Parts: sequence; C-alpha cells; structure tokens
Amino acid sequence: MLDIPESHLITSMDAVGFATSDCPTTYRKWIHTDWRTDIPQHIISLQGIYYATETGTNYHNATTAIVPDSHTRQLTYETVNEMYSQLKRLVMSSNSLLIFNSKLVH
Repeated sequence: MLDIPESHLITSMDAVGFATSDCPTTYRKWIHTDWRTDIPQHIISLQGIYYATETGTNYHNATTAIVPDSHTRQLTYETVNEMYSQLKRLVMSSNSLLIFNSKLVH
C-alpha cells in the first residue's frame, strides 16, 4: 500500500465507450498522451482503462495501442507523430483493468 497524502491525489473520469464485435473498423490512428505539461515532473499521474469484455483474441481486433517505454522519453508534437511505427496493440481479457502512466503514448 502506498502512503500518499490525500492532498496529492486527483481523480477524474475521462469517457465511457462501448462497441460490439461487429462494429466496423475505421483504422483511425490518433496517438497521444494525457499528461498535462503544467504538472511538475516529479508527480506520477496514472490512469486506467477497464475492459468489461475482451478486446478480441487476436492482435488485429485489439482496441488499445501503446508505444512501450514512451513515458520515459522527452516528448514533443513531432516526436509523438514519429512513434506510429512503434505502436503495439494490447489484447485484453474481459473484466480486466489496464493501469498506465499518463505520459505513455497511446
């Protein structure tokens, strides 16, 4: 258990989305981070995505993509756009929670 003062905790709700397995695929790429640049670098900001159902049993049906280790790099608009070739899709099982650093490109 982490010993974190309540004054250092922030919670928020981003969005809720649902799709069925027969939902058309758009292949629209939009990678980004959710890190606010006005937050001091020593603050760790985490976020999560809950999967009520599996995202697909194969790589091409996976709905979440990340750039591994991108949270450790100095990011600019240009460097994020150069990361498309490094995207890795995640296959998630039902009733699972993905927690990641908000600096991670996804």
